Amino acid sequence: MLGSCWESVATAERIERVNLHYLEGKIDIEVILPLDAAANAEVAKEIAAGFAAAVSACDPIGKVDVYFH
Repeated sequence: MLGSCWESVATAERIERVNLHYLEGKIDIEVILPLDAAANAEVAKEIAAGFAAAVSACDPIGKVDVYFH
């Protein structure tokens, strides 16, 4: 389901890991990307917003956090 939701997110192909947390009936998602996926902090914020927006219509999804390492 996440793969199809994130097809329009350009950096989705760079995902290294996805962690799912089941909390209070919702699924919170952690997306792990390589540090070089974002040129700077503003781009990192835009990437995170893109991942969150792409799953906003999915009912079981709570929140999406994107981490760069």
